[in-house]
Amino acid sequence: MPERKEVCTCRGTEYNEYMSEIEKTKLWLEQFVIGLNICPFAKVPYERGLIQITICHDSVLEKRMDFFLQQIDLIHRSSGNEISNMLLVYPKAETSFLSFLQFEDRLSDQLLERDLQSTYQLVAFHPQFQFQGSKLDDRENLVNSSPFPMIHLLRHEEVARAAKASTHPEDIHHKNVETLEELKIEQLAKLFPWKKNLR
Repeated sequence: MPERKEVCTCRGTEYNEYMSEIEKTKLWLEQFVIGLNICPFAKVPYERGLIQITICHDSVLEKRMDFFLQQIDLIHRSSGNEISNMLLVYPKAETSFLSFLQFEDRLSDQLLERDLQSTYQLVAFHPQFQFQGSKLDDRENLVNSSPFPMIHLLRHEEVARAAKASTHPEDIHHKNVETLEELKIEQLAKLFPWKKNLR
């Protein structure tokens, strides 16, 4: 059974250069993802210590792929009561968002090769995330903007269960964009210090 991670509460904290990657990731989760209810399904598993955050410090592609496969093996051997989902953080991954998407495609291919595409799903987060058809500085892109390149590894079963429990899951993204549009520049700057030219 994997060791359950203790949850720190960083809601009153601001980003600073002395924070570790784990601390910055938790701060992003607590202040943005959970604090603004961007993902209404994240709060419960996070507070129960069921979201596993793991850092990969390798920049070499093959080693990052190996890291991913190790995490797949770990979550596959664990129940949802041990690990609900995983955030795989790649601080030394591609600074280009499009290049990171290509990396995500490679990881998806690994799921296909192992016939796990119906068991898990991947969601990419990146400091320079950009939805298709959007402009670079559109606030919509902040929904998936994170302090580091990340891959969210989710169990399909849990995603389906959460969507079924939600009244209108298809409205979540629209509500998130509305939330971001209502924030002042000063508030955005505190939530996304890695983003330049916020408007």
